[in-house]
Amino acid sequence: MRATIRNGFLAAVILCSLTEVSASHCYSEYCQKSANLTQDVRCILTSVERGEGCEKLKFEDTEKSSKRDGTAIFTLHAYVNKNLKKKDDSQQATAFNLSVSDINFHRLTTRYQNIMENKENACRHIQLYGNDNHPVPKHLYVSCPFSDAAYEGSPYRLEYTAIGEDFVYSRKYVFYVPNHEFIENSVQIEKFTPFIYIDISDRSNAALYIQPLPLTYNVTEYKVWLISNDTKSTLTTIVPANEDHGHIRLNLLAPDGVYYVKVAALHPKCGEHGCANSTSPYVHIKHASHQLLIMIISLVWIPPVLLYALYHAFKLYRKKVLKRVAMKPNCLLVYSPTHPSHVKVMAELTKYLRYCNINAMIDIFDIAETASKDPGLWCNTAFQIADVVLVITSPPTSAKFDATIIYRNVDNHLLRLLKENYPRRNKRYYAIHLPYCKSDHIPEEARLFKKFRIPENLTRLVETIHGIACLRFLTASDRELLESIRFATAKISEDEASSVIKNIEETDDLLPIVVQETANCNIEQPLEISRPDASDSDVIPQSFTTCIDELNLLGETEDEKSFGINSTNDYEFHVDKLNL
Repeated sequence: MRATIRNGFLAAVILCSLTEVSASHCYSEYCQKSANLTQDVRCILTSVERGEGCEKLKFEDTEKSSKRDGTAIFTLHAYVNKNLKKKDDSQQATAFNLSVSDINFHRLTTRYQNIMENKENACRHIQLYGNDNHPVPKHLYVSCPFSDAAYEGSPYRLEYTAIGEDFVYSRKYVFYVPNHEFIENSVQIEKFTPFIYIDISDRSNAALYIQPLPLTYNVTEYKVWLISNDTKSTLTTIVPANEDHGHIRLNLLAPDGVYYVKVAALHPKCGEHGCANSTSPYVHIKHASHQLLIMIISLVWIPPVLLYALYHAFKLYRKKVLKRVAMKPNCLLVYSPTHPSHVKVMAELTKYLRYCNINAMIDIFDIAETASKDPGLWCNTAFQIADVVLVITSPPTSAKFDATIIYRNVDNHLLRLLKENYPRRNKRYYAIHLPYCKSDHIPEEARLFKKFRIPENLTRLVETIHGIACLRFLTASDRELLESIRFATAKISEDEASSVIKNIEETDDLLPIVVQETANCNIEQPLEISRPDASDSDVIPQSFTTCIDELNLLGETEDEKSFGINSTNDYEFHVDKLNL
Protein backbone atom coordinates (compact mmCIF):
# COMPACT_ATOMS: atom_id res chain seq x y z
CA MET A 1 0.00 0.00 0.00
CA ARG A 2 1.40 3.34 -0.99
CA ALA A 3 2.01 5.61 1.97
CA THR A 4 2.36 9.03 0.35
CA ILE A 5 -0.08 11.58 -0.98
CA ARG A 6 0.84 14.67 -2.98
CA ASN A 7 0.94 17.94 -1.00
CA GLY A 8 1.99 16.21 2.17
CA PHE A 9 -0.81 13.76 2.98
CA LEU A 10 0.03 10.43 4.51
CA ALA A 11 -2.00 7.54 3.25
CA ALA A 12 -5.16 7.04 5.24
CA VAL A 13 -4.63 3.86 7.23
CA ILE A 14 -7.66 1.68 7.72
CA LEU A 15 -7.69 -0.14 11.03
CA CYS A 16 -10.57 -2.47 11.85
CA SER A 17 -11.42 -2.55 15.52
CA LEU A 18 -13.13 -5.80 16.48
CA THR A 19 -14.22 -7.02 19.85
CA GLU A 20 -11.33 -8.64 21.75
CA VAL A 21 -9.03 -8.39 18.68
CA SER A 22 -6.03 -6.07 18.57
CA ALA A 23 -5.76 -3.46 15.83
CA SER A 24 -2.55 -4.92 14.40
CA HIS A 25 -4.08 -8.39 14.22
CA CYS A 26 -7.19 -6.94 12.61
CA TYR A 27 -5.20 -4.97 10.01
CA SER A 28 -3.03 -7.88 8.90
CA GLU A 29 -5.62 -10.68 8.83
CA TYR A 30 -9.03 -9.10 8.59
CA CYS A 31 -8.52 -6.54 5.77
CA GLN A 32 -6.82 -7.54 2.52
CA LYS A 33 -5.45 -5.22 -0.15
CA SER A 34 -6.08 -7.26 -3.30
CA ALA A 35 -9.15 -8.34 -5.18
CA ASN A 36 -8.18 -12.01 -5.04
CA LEU A 37 -10.73 -13.07 -2.47
CA THR A 38 -9.99 -16.02 -0.26
CA GLN A 39 -12.59 -18.07 1.52
CA ASP A 40 -12.14 -16.22 4.81
CA VAL A 41 -11.77 -12.67 3.48
CA ARG A 42 -14.06 -10.10 5.10
CA CYS A 43 -12.56 -6.71 4.17
CA ILE A 44 -10.95 -5.31 0.99
CA LEU A 45 -8.88 -2.09 1.07
CA THR A 46 -8.07 -0.08 -2.04
CA SER A 47 -4.97 2.04 -2.43
CA VAL A 48 -5.32 5.70 -1.56
CA GLU A 49 -6.66 7.70 -4.48
CA ARG A 50 -5.42 11.24 -4.77
CA GLY A 51 -5.14 14.12 -7.19
CA GLU A 52 -7.57 14.71 -10.05
CA GLY A 53 -9.32 11.35 -9.73
CA CYS A 54 -10.15 11.95 -6.08
CA GLU A 55 -11.06 15.59 -6.74
CA LYS A 56 -13.68 14.62 -9.35
CA LEU A 57 -15.16 11.80 -7.28
CA LYS A 58 -18.93 12.26 -7.08
CA PHE A 59 -20.80 11.64 -3.84
CA GLU A 60 -24.51 11.15 -3.47
CA ASP A 61 -26.48 14.31 -2.75
CA THR A 62 -26.44 14.35 1.04
CA GLU A 63 -29.81 16.09 1.20
CA LYS A 64 -31.47 13.46 -1.03
CA SER A 65 -29.69 10.30 0.15
CA SER A 66 -32.00 7.72 1.66
CA LYS A 67 -31.44 6.55 5.21
CA ARG A 68 -32.84 3.40 6.69
CA ASP A 69 -33.60 2.94 10.38
CA GLY A 70 -30.66 1.48 12.24
CA THR A 71 -28.00 3.00 9.96
CA ALA A 72 -24.40 2.82 11.24
CA ILE A 73 -23.23 5.55 13.62
CA PHE A 74 -20.27 7.67 12.41
CA THR A 75 -18.19 9.81 14.82
CA LEU A 76 -15.13 11.94 13.95
CA HIS A 77 -12.32 12.18 16.53
CA ALA A 78 -9.16 14.35 16.50
CA TYR A 79 -6.00 13.12 18.20
CA VAL A 80 -2.21 13.68 18.19
CA ASN A 81 -0.14 11.38 16.00
CA LYS A 82 3.26 10.96 17.71
CA ASN A 83 4.80 8.47 15.28
CA LEU A 84 5.86 10.72 12.41
CA LYS A 85 9.22 9.91 10.83
CA LYS A 86 10.59 13.37 10.12
CA LYS A 87 14.20 14.54 9.79
CA ASP A 88 13.53 17.68 11.79
CA ASP A 89 12.05 18.10 15.25
CA SER A 90 8.42 18.08 14.09
CA GLN A 91 7.61 14.57 15.26
CA GLN A 92 3.90 15.18 16.00
CA ALA A 93 0.85 16.30 14.03
CA THR A 94 -2.94 16.20 14.18
CA ALA A 95 -4.73 13.08 12.92
CA PHE A 96 -8.38 11.96 12.66
CA ASN A 97 -10.32 8.80 13.38
CA LEU A 98 -13.69 8.21 11.75
CA SER A 99 -15.25 5.65 14.09
CA VAL A 100 -18.10 3.49 12.77
CA SER A 101 -20.36 1.32 14.92
CA ASP A 102 -23.46 -0.82 14.22
CA ILE A 103 -22.28 -1.49 10.66
CA ASN A 104 -25.05 -2.52 8.27
CA PHE A 105 -23.48 -1.54 4.92
CA HIS A 106 -21.11 -3.41 2.62
CA ARG A 107 -19.24 -0.51 0.95
CA LEU A 108 -17.77 2.75 2.28
CA THR A 109 -16.07 5.63 0.44
CA THR A 110 -14.39 8.55 2.25
CA ARG A 111 -12.69 11.76 1.10
CA TYR A 112 -10.80 14.44 3.05
CA GLN A 113 -10.48 17.66 1.04
CA ASN A 114 -9.12 21.17 1.66
CA ILE A 115 -11.99 23.63 1.28
CA MET A 116 -9.76 26.33 -0.22
CA GLU A 117 -7.56 23.98 -2.31
CA ASN A 118 -9.50 21.07 -3.81
CA LYS A 119 -6.31 19.45 -5.11
CA GLU A 120 -5.31 18.62 -1.53
CA ASN A 121 -7.38 15.48 -1.04
CA ALA A 122 -7.31 11.79 -0.09
CA CYS A 123 -9.93 9.15 -0.98
CA ARG A 124 -10.33 5.56 0.24
CA HIS A 125 -12.70 2.69 -0.58
CA ILE A 126 -13.60 -0.18 1.74
CA GLN A 127 -15.48 -3.31 0.71
CA LEU A 128 -16.90 -5.52 3.47
CA TYR A 129 -17.83 -9.17 3.06
CA GLY A 130 -19.22 -11.81 5.37
CA ASN A 131 -19.94 -15.50 5.51
CA ASP A 132 -21.21 -18.03 8.00
CA ASN A 133 -17.85 -18.50 9.66
CA HIS A 134 -16.70 -14.88 9.57
CA PRO A 135 -19.57 -12.37 9.68
CA VAL A 136 -19.13 -8.68 8.92
CA PRO A 137 -17.81 -6.85 12.02
CA LYS A 138 -19.97 -4.34 13.84
CA HIS A 139 -17.20 -1.80 14.52
CA LEU A 140 -14.25 -0.29 12.65
CA TYR A 141 -12.47 3.04 12.33
CA VAL A 142 -10.70 4.91 9.52
CA SER A 143 -7.56 6.76 10.62
CA CYS A 144 -6.24 9.68 8.55
CA PRO A 145 -3.04 11.37 9.82
CA PHE A 146 -1.24 14.29 8.17
CA SER A 147 2.45 14.19 7.27
CA ASP A 148 3.33 17.30 9.29
CA ALA A 149 1.85 20.26 11.17
CA ALA A 150 1.73 22.56 8.11
CA TYR A 151 -1.93 21.67 7.47
CA GLU A 152 -3.06 22.62 10.96
CA GLY A 153 -5.39 25.61 10.95
CA SER A 154 -6.66 24.89 7.41
CA PRO A 155 -10.39 24.42 6.66
CA TYR A 156 -11.27 20.88 5.56
CA ARG A 157 -14.33 18.85 4.67
CA LEU A 158 -14.94 15.15 5.18
CA GLU A 159 -17.40 13.40 2.85
CA TYR A 160 -18.37 9.76 2.99
CA THR A 161 -20.95 7.47 1.43
CA ALA A 162 -22.14 4.15 2.91
CA ILE A 163 -23.90 1.78 0.49
CA GLY A 164 -26.10 -1.03 1.74
CA GLU A 165 -28.38 -3.56 0.12
CA ASP A 166 -31.27 -1.13 -0.39
CA PHE A 167 -30.03 2.30 0.73
CA VAL A 168 -27.35 4.95 0.18
CA TYR A 169 -26.29 7.11 3.09
CA SER A 170 -24.03 10.19 2.65
CA ARG A 171 -22.72 12.82 5.02
CA LYS A 172 -20.55 15.96 4.83
CA TYR A 173 -18.61 17.52 7.74
CA VAL A 174 -16.64 20.81 7.80
CA PHE A 175 -13.99 21.78 10.35
CA TYR A 176 -10.64 23.46 10.94
CA VAL A 177 -7.70 21.11 11.47
CA PRO A 178 -6.76 21.81 15.13
CA ASN A 179 -3.21 22.52 16.26
CA HIS A 180 -1.77 19.39 17.87
CA GLU A 181 -0.13 21.47 20.61
CA PHE A 182 -3.56 22.48 21.95
CA ILE A 183 -5.32 19.10 21.96
CA GLU A 184 -2.67 17.13 23.85
CA ASN A 185 -3.55 15.74 27.25
CA SER A 186 -0.62 17.62 28.81
CA VAL A 187 -1.71 21.14 27.73
CA GLN A 188 -3.06 23.53 30.36
CA ILE A 189 -6.85 23.90 30.58
CA GLU A 190 -6.60 27.59 29.68
CA LYS A 191 -5.03 26.71 26.29
CA PHE A 192 -6.94 23.52 25.44
CA THR A 193 -9.09 24.11 22.32
CA PRO A 194 -11.93 21.61 21.86
CA PHE A 195 -12.24 19.99 18.44
CA ILE A 196 -15.55 20.79 16.71
CA TYR A 197 -17.11 19.97 13.36
CA ILE A 198 -20.46 20.79 11.72
CA ASP A 199 -22.64 18.34 9.82
CA ILE A 200 -23.92 20.32 6.81
CA SER A 201 -25.47 17.36 5.00
CA ASP A 202 -28.87 18.98 5.46
CA ARG A 203 -28.50 22.76 5.33
CA SER A 204 -31.90 23.25 6.92
CA ASN A 205 -30.85 21.10 9.88
CA ALA A 206 -27.12 21.75 10.43
CA ALA A 207 -25.71 20.12 13.56
CA LEU A 208 -22.67 21.01 15.67
CA TYR A 209 -20.56 18.24 17.23
CA ILE A 210 -18.15 18.88 20.11
CA GLN A 211 -15.45 16.38 21.05
CA PRO A 212 -15.29 16.54 24.86
CA LEU A 213 -12.07 17.30 26.71
CA PRO A 214 -10.37 14.39 28.52
CA LEU A 215 -11.88 13.42 31.86
CA THR A 216 -8.81 14.69 33.73
CA TYR A 217 -9.87 18.30 33.02
CA ASN A 218 -13.26 17.81 34.72
CA VAL A 219 -15.18 19.95 32.20
CA THR A 220 -18.95 19.56 32.47
CA GLU A 221 -20.21 22.46 30.30
CA TYR A 222 -19.35 24.20 27.03
CA LYS A 223 -20.28 27.66 25.79
CA VAL A 224 -21.39 28.01 22.16
CA TRP A 225 -21.66 31.21 20.10
CA LEU A 226 -23.59 31.12 16.80
CA ILE A 227 -22.53 34.31 14.95
CA SER A 228 -24.16 35.69 11.80
CA ASN A 229 -21.56 36.67 9.25
CA ASP A 230 -23.94 39.22 7.71
CA THR A 231 -25.32 41.08 10.73
CA LYS A 232 -22.77 39.99 13.39
CA SER A 233 -25.69 39.10 15.67
CA THR A 234 -24.85 36.37 18.17
CA LEU A 235 -26.85 33.56 19.75
CA THR A 236 -25.23 32.17 22.91
CA THR A 237 -26.04 28.93 24.68
CA ILE A 238 -24.46 26.62 27.25
CA VAL A 239 -24.58 22.87 26.66
CA PRO A 240 -23.76 20.18 29.25
CA ALA A 241 -21.37 17.33 28.64
CA ASN A 242 -22.79 13.84 28.09
CA GLU A 243 -22.67 11.39 30.95
CA ASP A 244 -21.15 8.72 28.72
CA HIS A 245 -18.41 11.17 27.68
CA GLY A 246 -19.51 10.97 24.06
CA HIS A 247 -19.65 13.70 21.46
CA ILE A 248 -22.07 16.55 22.18
CA ARG A 249 -24.61 17.35 19.44
CA LEU A 250 -26.35 20.71 19.10
CA ASN A 251 -28.78 21.59 16.30
CA LEU A 252 -28.10 25.04 14.82
CA LEU A 253 -31.50 26.72 14.70
CA ALA A 254 -31.27 30.07 12.93
CA PRO A 255 -32.80 31.97 10.00
CA ASP A 256 -31.37 31.64 6.53
CA GLY A 257 -27.87 33.10 6.20
CA VAL A 258 -24.13 32.51 6.57
CA TYR A 259 -22.90 31.69 10.08
CA TYR A 260 -19.86 30.48 11.96
CA VAL A 261 -19.56 28.92 15.42
CA LYS A 262 -17.21 29.42 18.38
CA VAL A 263 -16.98 26.92 21.25
CA ALA A 264 -15.12 27.21 24.58
CA ALA A 265 -14.88 24.90 27.58
CA LEU A 266 -16.20 26.36 30.85
CA HIS A 267 -13.87 25.95 33.81
CA PRO A 268 -13.27 27.93 37.04
CA LYS A 269 -9.73 28.80 35.90
CA CYS A 270 -10.92 30.45 32.69
CA GLY A 271 -13.59 32.94 33.83
CA GLU A 272 -17.15 33.45 32.63
CA HIS A 273 -16.31 33.46 28.91
CA GLY A 274 -14.59 30.10 29.05
CA CYS A 275 -11.15 28.90 28.02
CA ALA A 276 -9.56 29.04 24.57
CA ASN A 277 -12.24 28.86 21.90
CA SER A 278 -12.44 26.91 18.65
CA THR A 279 -13.85 28.38 15.44
CA SER A 280 -15.70 26.62 12.64
CA PRO A 281 -15.63 27.42 8.90
CA TYR A 282 -18.54 29.38 7.42
CA VAL A 283 -21.77 27.40 7.03
CA HIS A 284 -24.82 28.33 4.99
CA ILE A 285 -28.14 27.65 6.70
CA LYS A 286 -31.10 27.52 4.34
CA HIS A 287 -34.55 26.20 5.10
CA ALA A 288 -36.67 24.48 2.51
CA SER A 289 -39.11 26.81 0.77
CA HIS A 290 -42.74 25.98 -0.01
CA GLN A 291 -43.07 24.12 -3.24
CA LEU A 292 -44.78 25.92 -6.08
CA LEU A 293 -46.59 23.77 -8.63
CA ILE A 294 -46.54 25.21 -12.11
CA MET A 295 -48.62 23.83 -14.97
CA ILE A 296 -47.17 24.41 -18.40
CA ILE A 297 -49.91 24.17 -20.99
CA SER A 298 -47.77 24.47 -24.09
CA LEU A 299 -44.19 23.42 -24.90
CA VAL A 300 -43.65 26.92 -26.23
CA TRP A 301 -43.25 28.18 -22.65
CA ILE A 302 -40.45 25.76 -21.72
CA PRO A 303 -37.47 27.64 -23.29
CA PRO A 304 -38.40 31.04 -21.78
CA VAL A 305 -38.92 29.44 -18.36
CA LEU A 306 -35.53 27.72 -18.53
CA LEU A 307 -33.81 30.92 -19.61
CA TYR A 308 -35.45 32.84 -16.80
CA ALA A 309 -34.44 30.18 -14.27
CA LEU A 310 -30.81 30.27 -15.47
CA TYR A 311 -30.74 34.07 -15.37
CA HIS A 312 -32.24 34.11 -11.88
CA ALA A 313 -29.75 31.49 -10.66
CA PHE A 314 -26.84 33.53 -12.07
CA LYS A 315 -28.09 36.68 -10.34
CA LEU A 316 -28.35 34.86 -7.01
CA TYR A 317 -24.86 33.40 -7.41
CA ARG A 318 -23.35 36.76 -8.36
CA LYS A 319 -25.13 38.47 -5.48
CA LYS A 320 -23.77 35.90 -3.05
CA VAL A 321 -20.19 36.29 -4.25
CA LEU A 322 -20.32 40.08 -4.31
CA LYS A 323 -21.85 40.13 -0.85
CA ARG A 324 -18.96 38.07 0.50
CA VAL A 325 -16.42 40.26 -1.27
CA ALA A 326 -18.12 43.42 0.04
CA MET A 327 -17.25 42.37 3.59
CA LYS A 328 -13.88 43.87 4.54
CA PRO A 329 -11.77 41.55 6.71
CA ASN A 330 -9.17 43.28 8.88
CA CYS A 331 -5.66 42.14 7.91
CA LEU A 332 -2.53 43.13 9.88
CA LEU A 333 0.91 43.06 8.20
CA VAL A 334 3.90 42.20 10.42
CA TYR A 335 7.35 42.81 8.88
CA SER A 336 10.81 44.21 9.73
CA PRO A 337 11.82 47.48 7.97
CA THR A 338 15.35 46.26 7.18
CA HIS A 339 15.73 47.75 3.70
CA PRO A 340 14.14 50.73 1.89
CA SER A 341 13.09 48.65 -1.11
CA HIS A 342 11.53 46.06 1.23
CA VAL A 343 9.49 48.81 2.89
CA LYS A 344 8.36 49.88 -0.60
CA VAL A 345 7.18 46.32 -1.33
CA MET A 346 5.20 46.33 1.93
CA ALA A 347 3.55 49.59 0.93
CA GLU A 348 2.56 48.24 -2.50
CA LEU A 349 1.28 44.97 -0.99
CA THR A 350 -0.88 46.97 1.41
CA LYS A 351 -2.30 49.04 -1.46
CA TYR A 352 -3.05 45.88 -3.47
CA LEU A 353 -4.88 44.24 -0.55
CA ARG A 354 -6.92 47.40 -0.03
CA TYR A 355 -7.86 47.37 -3.71
CA CYS A 356 -9.12 43.82 -3.11
CA ASN A 357 -11.53 45.09 -0.45
CA ILE A 358 -9.32 44.02 2.47
CA ASN A 359 -8.68 46.43 5.32
CA ALA A 360 -4.88 46.00 5.30
CA MET A 361 -3.22 47.63 8.33
CA ILE A 362 0.45 48.68 8.32
CA ASP A 363 2.51 51.03 10.49
CA ILE A 364 3.91 53.31 7.77
CA PHE A 365 0.41 54.35 6.66
CA ASP A 366 -1.77 54.07 9.75
CA ILE A 367 0.25 55.36 12.73
CA ALA A 368 0.43 58.88 11.29
CA GLU A 369 -3.38 58.88 10.86
CA THR A 370 -4.07 58.18 14.56
CA ALA A 371 -4.76 60.96 17.01
CA SER A 372 -2.03 59.95 19.48
CA LYS A 373 0.66 59.05 16.88
CA ASP A 374 1.74 56.41 19.42
CA PRO A 375 3.19 53.24 17.75
CA GLY A 376 2.60 51.09 20.83
CA LEU A 377 -1.05 52.08 21.13
CA TRP A 378 -1.56 51.50 17.41
CA CYS A 379 -0.02 48.01 17.68
CA ASN A 380 -2.37 47.02 20.49
CA THR A 381 -5.46 48.35 18.70
CA ALA A 382 -4.59 46.92 15.27
CA PHE A 383 -3.81 43.46 16.66
CA GLN A 384 -7.03 43.41 18.67
CA ILE A 385 -9.31 44.13 15.68
CA ALA A 386 -7.37 42.00 13.16
CA ASP A 387 -9.14 38.99 11.69
CA VAL A 388 -6.05 37.84 9.77
CA VAL A 389 -2.36 38.33 10.68
CA LEU A 390 0.27 38.08 7.92
CA VAL A 391 3.88 37.54 9.09
CA ILE A 392 6.20 38.46 6.20
CA THR A 393 9.81 37.49 5.59
CA SER A 394 12.31 40.36 5.71
CA PRO A 395 15.89 40.52 4.34
CA PRO A 396 18.91 41.23 6.58
CA THR A 397 19.35 44.80 7.79
CA SER A 398 20.82 47.18 5.22
CA ALA A 399 23.39 49.77 6.25
CA LYS A 400 21.83 52.25 3.79
CA PHE A 401 18.28 52.31 5.04
CA ASP A 402 16.75 55.63 6.08
CA ALA A 403 15.74 55.37 9.74
CA THR A 404 13.54 58.47 9.48
CA ILE A 405 10.83 56.79 7.39
CA ILE A 406 10.14 53.79 9.65
CA TYR A 407 8.96 53.07 13.16
CA ARG A 408 11.42 51.10 15.22
CA ASN A 409 10.54 47.92 17.16
CA VAL A 410 6.99 47.79 15.83
CA ASP A 411 7.64 44.29 14.49
CA ASN A 412 8.99 43.10 17.85
CA HIS A 413 5.91 44.47 19.64
CA LEU A 414 3.52 42.76 17.22
CA LEU A 415 5.39 39.43 17.42
CA ARG A 416 5.16 39.57 21.20
CA LEU A 417 1.39 40.16 20.97
CA LEU A 418 1.14 37.26 18.49
CA LYS A 419 2.96 34.92 20.86
CA GLU A 420 0.72 35.91 23.78
CA ASN A 421 -2.60 35.73 21.88
CA TYR A 422 -2.00 32.76 19.57
CA PRO A 423 -3.41 30.18 22.05
CA ARG A 424 -6.79 31.95 21.94
CA ARG A 425 -7.25 30.79 18.32
CA ASN A 426 -9.51 33.74 17.53
CA LYS A 427 -7.55 34.87 14.47
CA ARG A 428 -6.11 33.34 11.31
CA TYR A 429 -2.33 33.42 10.92
CA TYR A 430 -0.37 33.01 7.67
CA ALA A 431 3.29 33.38 6.64
CA ILE A 432 4.32 35.28 3.47
CA HIS A 433 7.57 34.40 1.67
CA LEU A 434 9.09 36.95 -0.72
CA PRO A 435 11.47 35.99 -3.55
CA TYR A 436 14.41 38.06 -2.29
CA CYS A 437 14.32 36.43 1.16
CA LYS A 438 15.58 33.06 2.34
CA SER A 439 13.42 30.47 4.07
CA ASP A 440 15.12 31.07 7.42
CA HIS A 441 14.26 34.80 7.31
CA ILE A 442 10.74 34.02 8.60
CA PRO A 443 10.38 34.82 12.33
CA GLU A 444 10.46 31.82 14.60
CA GLU A 445 6.92 32.53 15.81
CA ALA A 446 5.57 31.92 12.28
CA ARG A 447 7.59 28.90 11.18
CA LEU A 448 4.56 26.56 11.44
CA PHE A 449 2.00 28.89 9.80
CA LYS A 450 0.56 28.08 6.39
CA LYS A 451 2.88 29.71 3.82
CA PHE A 452 2.10 31.72 0.70
CA ARG A 453 4.77 32.60 -1.87
CA ILE A 454 4.34 36.06 -3.36
CA PRO A 455 3.72 36.80 -6.17
CA GLU A 456 2.96 33.18 -7.23
CA ASN A 457 0.18 32.68 -4.64
CA LEU A 458 -1.11 36.27 -4.59
CA THR A 459 -4.62 35.42 -5.87
CA ARG A 460 -4.84 32.42 -3.57
CA LEU A 461 -3.87 34.64 -0.61
CA VAL A 462 -6.70 37.09 -1.35
CA GLU A 463 -9.18 34.23 -1.70
CA THR A 464 -8.04 32.75 1.61
CA ILE A 465 -8.39 36.08 3.42
CA HIS A 466 -11.92 36.56 2.04
CA GLY A 467 -12.80 32.92 2.68
CA ILE A 468 -14.21 32.28 -0.81
CA ALA A 469 -12.66 30.60 -3.84
CA CYS A 470 -14.16 32.84 -6.57
CA LEU A 471 -13.00 36.45 -6.93
CA ARG A 472 -13.49 36.96 -10.63
CA PHE A 473 -15.29 40.26 -10.07
CA LEU A 474 -12.24 41.91 -8.53
CA THR A 475 -10.28 44.16 -10.89
CA ALA A 476 -7.22 45.04 -8.80
CA SER A 477 -3.95 45.40 -10.74
CA ASP A 478 -0.77 43.89 -9.36
CA ARG A 479 1.60 45.65 -11.80
CA GLU A 480 3.06 48.13 -9.29
CA LEU A 481 3.48 45.39 -6.69
CA LEU A 482 5.33 43.16 -9.15
CA GLU A 483 7.58 46.05 -10.21
CA SER A 484 8.45 46.83 -6.58
CA ILE A 485 9.30 43.16 -5.95
CA ARG A 486 11.56 43.04 -9.03
CA PHE A 487 13.29 46.26 -7.99
CA ALA A 488 13.76 45.05 -4.42
CA THR A 489 15.19 41.74 -5.65
CA ALA A 490 17.75 43.50 -7.85
CA LYS A 491 18.59 46.19 -5.27
CA ILE A 492 19.05 43.81 -2.35
CA SER A 493 21.21 41.49 -4.49
CA GLU A 494 23.31 44.50 -5.55
CA ASP A 495 23.75 45.67 -1.95
CA GLU A 496 24.75 42.19 -0.84
CA ALA A 497 27.33 41.97 -3.64
CA SER A 498 28.78 45.41 -2.87
CA SER A 499 28.94 44.52 0.81
CA VAL A 500 30.99 41.41 -0.01
CA ILE A 501 33.39 43.43 -2.23
CA LYS A 502 33.77 46.08 0.47
CA ASN A 503 34.64 43.47 3.07
CA ILE A 504 37.30 42.01 0.74
CA GLU A 505 38.86 45.47 0.15
CA GLU A 506 38.93 46.23 3.88
CA THR A 507 40.79 42.99 4.61
CA ASP A 508 43.33 43.43 1.79
CA ASP A 509 45.34 46.04 3.74
CA LEU A 510 45.68 43.61 6.63
CA LEU A 511 47.57 41.03 4.53
CA PRO A 512 51.47 41.10 4.70
CA ILE A 513 53.53 42.05 1.65
CA VAL A 514 55.09 38.89 0.27
CA VAL A 515 58.39 39.20 -1.59
CA GLN A 516 59.21 36.51 -4.10
CA GLU A 517 62.52 34.68 -3.58
CA THR A 518 65.09 35.81 -6.13
CA ALA A 519 67.39 33.52 -7.97
CA ASN A 520 70.52 35.64 -7.28
CA CYS A 521 70.92 36.39 -3.60
CA ASN A 522 72.64 39.68 -2.83
CA ILE A 523 73.07 39.82 0.93
CA GLU A 524 75.01 43.07 0.84
CA GLN A 525 72.16 45.26 -0.33
CA PRO A 526 68.61 45.48 1.11
CA LEU A 527 65.71 44.98 -1.23
CA GLU A 528 63.51 48.07 -1.32
CA ILE A 529 59.84 47.83 -2.17
CA SER A 530 58.23 50.90 -3.72
CA ARG A 531 54.51 51.58 -3.45
CA PRO A 532 52.78 53.73 -6.04
CA ASP A 533 50.47 55.36 -3.50
CA ALA A 534 53.31 56.55 -1.21
CA SER A 535 54.94 59.96 -1.34
CA ASP A 536 58.67 60.67 -1.18
CA SER A 537 58.49 61.69 2.45
CA ASP A 538 56.74 58.50 3.61
CA VAL A 539 58.71 55.79 5.35
CA ILE A 540 58.91 52.77 3.07
CA PRO A 541 59.32 49.41 4.80
CA GLN A 542 62.34 47.41 3.62
CA SER A 543 62.81 43.67 3.16
CA PHE A 544 66.08 41.76 3.05
CA THR A 545 66.81 38.63 1.10
CA THR A 546 68.64 35.83 2.91
CA CYS A 547 70.12 32.82 1.11
CA ILE A 548 69.97 29.79 3.32
CA ASP A 549 73.10 28.23 1.79
CA GLU A 550 75.18 31.29 2.80
CA LEU A 551 74.38 31.04 6.52
CA ASN A 552 77.19 29.80 8.78
CA LEU A 553 75.00 28.45 11.53
CA LEU A 554 77.74 26.33 13.19
CA GLY A 555 80.41 29.03 13.25
CA GLU A 556 82.89 27.05 11.11
CA THR A 557 85.82 28.88 9.50
CA GLU A 558 87.22 28.45 6.06
CA ASP A 559 90.66 29.21 4.69
CA GLU A 560 89.36 31.46 2.00
CA LYS A 561 87.22 33.62 4.35
CA SER A 562 86.97 34.15 8.11
CA PHE A 563 83.99 35.70 9.80
CA GLY A 564 84.74 37.97 12.70
CA ILE A 565 82.57 39.94 15.01
CA ASN A 566 83.94 43.13 13.54
CA SER A 567 83.14 42.12 9.99
CA THR A 568 82.31 44.98 7.67
CA ASN A 569 79.16 43.21 6.54
CA ASP A 570 76.52 44.00 9.16
CA TYR A 571 73.99 41.64 7.68
CA GLU A 572 75.88 38.34 8.24
CA PHE A 573 74.73 36.03 10.99
CA HIS A 574 76.79 33.87 13.42
CA VAL A 575 75.07 31.61 15.86
CA ASP A 576 78.29 31.09 17.84
CA LYS A 577 78.63 34.86 18.34
CA LEU A 578 75.35 35.17 20.18
CA ASN A 579 75.67 35.99 23.85
CA LEU A 580 73.22 33.38 25.09
